[in-house]
Amino acid sequence: SIQVTTVDTVTEIETISGIIDEVNQIVATISLAVEEQSSTTGEIAGNVAQVSQGVQAVNEKVAENTTVVEQVNQRLVRVKQTAGDISGESGAVDESTHALARLAQELNRLVSGFRV
Repeated sequence: SIQVTTVDTVTEIETISGIIDEVNQIVATISLAVEEQSSTTGEIAGNVAQVSQGVQAVNEKVAENTTVVEQVNQRLVRVKQTAGDISGESGAVDESTHALARLAQELNRLVSGFRV
């Protein structure tokens, strides 16, 4: 019976050894999966960083464009004011032209009254 017990023990040890081999294979598979996941996570982090830089660049361009639009708007306001000033001055010039024409007519009338 020592032989039977020894054979049973060897069989159980072989079974346990096989289970340990299976567990080692499972652990190796899990380790490989964790490595791949870590690599993928690193790539995702790199992509997120690139996207973040792209978004920052777009935000900077939007800010620059906003500044340019504000400057253009200010210049348009000045052009509108200048156009209004010119329009007002044009009216004054028109009135002065009519007044000058009336004075010229009056002067012609007065001069025509003199005969040499």
